[in-house]
Formats: sequence, C-alpha cells, structure tokens
Amino acid sequence: MRSRRGKTLILLAVLALVSLAVVYGRESLRNGGFVQKFISYLEASQEERIPAIVVKRQDYTVKARAQGILVGLYSVPVLAPRVRSGPMRIAGLAPEGSVVARGETLVRFDETDARLSLEQGENQLATQSHLIENSMVRQAGEIRQLGMDQQSADLEQSYSKSQIRKDETIFSQWEIRESLVNVDLAASRLAFLSNREGLQEELGESQLRELNVEKTSVEAEVDLAREVLSSLSVKSPAPGVIVYRKIEFTPPEVGTTVWPGQTIMEISSVDRFRAIVSIPEVGIGKIRVGNRAEVVLDSFPDKQIAGQIESLSRVAKLLHRRDPRRYFECSVLLDVDPDLALALKPGMDLDVSILVEHFVDSLVLPRSAVFAEGSRTFAFVTGSSSEYEERDVNIVASDHGFYVVEGLEEGMEVCLRHPLRGDEIVLPDFSTPTGATRDSEFVIVE
Repeated sequence: MRSRRGKTLILLAVLALVSLAVVYGRESLRNGGFVQKFISYLEASQEERIPAIVVKRQDYTVKARAQGILVGLYSVPVLAPRVRSGPMRIAGLAPEGSVVARGETLVRFDETDARLSLEQGENQLATQSHLIENSMVRQAGEIRQLGMDQQSADLEQSYSKSQIRKDETIFSQWEIRESLVNVDLAASRLAFLSNREGLQEELGESQLRELNVEKTSVEAEVDLAREVLSSLSVKSPAPGVIVYRKIEFTPPEVGTTVWPGQTIMEISSVDRFRAIVSIPEVGIGKIRVGNRAEVVLDSFPDKQIAGQIESLSRVAKLLHRRDPRRYFECSVLLDVDPDLALALKPGMDLDVSILVEHFVDSLVLPRSAVFAEGSRTFAFVTGSSSEYEERDVNIVASDHGFYVVEGLEEGMEVCLRHPLRGDEIVLPDFSTPTGATRDSEFVIVE
C-alpha cells in the first residue's frame, strides 16, 4: 500500500511540473525566451566541458630534460692495484663524500691470501736454498773423492811401471805379461777417473742450474706476493671529495670483489664542478656539444646554474639491470657562483634542461591539444557556430609538454582535449625519466 501511494505521489508531482512548464512556455514562446535560454544553457555547458586555448605566436625554446649528479670539474680515478694475483676483496673503504688529502688511505683490501702466498713462497725459497747448498756440498765431496782416487790410481800406475818384468831369463812369460797388464790397467783406471771427474763436474753444474731456475721461479712468486701485499692499501692521488663508482650496477662496499685496474671511486675537486647526466636514447638526436643547459640541484631548488655541454658519450649503456632503456652519458660544464660553490658537494642529484632548439614567432600547443591517426596529426578548432572543426597540423618540434606546430592561424581557439571522445586518460611519456622514477626498477612481465 505504501509503495503504491509513493509512486502515485511522484507521478502527480511530475505532471504538475510539466503543466507549469507548458504554461510558462506559452507565455514566453511569443518572444522565444524559454527556448533561447535553454539553447544558451546547453551551449554554455558544452563550452565549459571542453577547455580551449587561444593560439598566439611566441618565442619558444625546446628543452630536453634529464637527471644526473654533480661531480668535480677535475676528477682523478682511483683504481684497484694492477697486480697479477687476480681478483681482490675490499676489507676497508673510506665513506663517500669524505674530504681527503693527498696520500690518505682510501681502500684496504683483504690481506689473507697475499700473506698466505708470501709465507708459502718464503718457505719454498728457504727449501730451495737448502737444496742448492746441499747439492754444492755433495758435489764438492764427490770431487774430492775423485781427486783422492786419482792420486791412488797415479801411485798404482807408478808402482806398476816399476814392477814391469823384462828379463826373460829370470821371469816367466806369464809374469812378464802380468806386469804389462797391470801397467795398462792402472793407466786405464787413471783415465777413467779423469773422465769421471769431468762428467761429475758437468752433472753437478747441471743440477745446480736446475735448482737455481726453480729458486728464481720461487723468488718471483715471493716478489709478487710482497708486491700484492704492499699494494693492498690504496692512497689518495690528490686532494678532494670521494665519489663512488658503481661496480656491476652497485656502489662498492666492504666485501665487494674487484679486478685489478678496475675503477672503484673518483677524487673530485671541490671548487669547480660539472654535471654528469644520463640522456635516454630516444632523446639524444638533437643534442650537440655546445648546447646551453639550465641546472637545478635538488638540494637548492631555488638556484639555477647555467651550463654548457662539453662532451657526449658515443656508446649507450644500461644504468640498471632491470631498466631496459639505454642512456648516453653527457658532461655539462657548470658556471657556479663562488658563494654557492662553497655549499656544493659532489654526488648531489640534479635536474638538467638542455636547450635544444629555439623558435621565434612560432605557434605552440600543449601535447593534449594535438591528436594523431596514423601518420596524420590534427587539432580541433572552435568556429563561430560553436562547432568543432578538424585542422591538420604539422609538428615542427616537441619537448616534454608542448609541440611547435604549423597549419594554424594566430587567434584560433583550439580544444585542449578531443571534444567527441569525452574524458581520456593520457599516459605520461615513459621514455624520459622523472624525479619520481629516477631510482625505480622496471619489472618485465611475461
């Protein structure tokens, strides 16, 4: 009952409102007031729903945005020792950002393996020295023994010669021949001992040479171990501020393994600076050495520093193993005010706007006002009859938020969004990193 009564009341209210509208319409229909007001209301509502901008000619500078870090103008790399022992493990590390003097210890490497190698080498060297000494003593003993044998053989030969039997009337043929054989045997033994002495000397010298070669090899290993041990403490090559260099995408720390000659950190100057900027591969096309730049440090957002590009890397590289984009490294020479330079420290994050191209008296539109269908680009222009007209435009240049276009006239009113599609979600340009995505990791979903 209550639901029926409610529906009845609603129906009566609607009929009453319609009756009032009809009556009011008859009174104002003669001068068209009601219809005109209704149409005006609809037009006003439609204009309010489609924001627009009036095109004006202006000077515009196309800028490329990028992020980077502050470094000293003069940076001296600190390398791992160029030793032949293979990879080394960091045992101690000076903190990043520390101000150091020349000769101050920066990095200490683990000495365990080097000390063990040195101890083993020294033991082998001592053993080899003993072997050489024993070989020389044994050789001298054998030579002395051969000398004594030669003296004995010489005496025996002299005795045999004195005992030769020549008188056939006194001695038998057997005794005569035996005495001659004894002389020959003594001479042969003396010759054998002489030859043996020469061979023994040659053999002894050969053994000594072999032992000395082995000793030289062991000495080289000991020298290498001592060299490695003395190189495991790296000193600062110049005064300045410590700035870490990434090793396999991560900063160095205690326990990190590095290879000989690998860069661990840099010592940057503290009076003059430059910026190292990473520019995405898609934005490197029009950037040249000599382009001016505007730099703003995250720590001093109200200070703008003028700069100029001094170098561009020729090879793109990955900044993070999970970021598929490739970047070109760009060096920007900064003109820092002396008062501000005292407060700056290498390693500070910064944003850079590189002035790529300057246009004079050009038409500029926001990116949201230009649409594309295939290779065609166009914008919507509002006419005098409140209708929207498509106009083809040619994009001359673009940056992170605007297009420099041709094909429109100054004074035209251009819609800031598509008037026929309703509200659209516009995705940001992921090809250019922003402050919020500087340290983000990209995860590839298969």
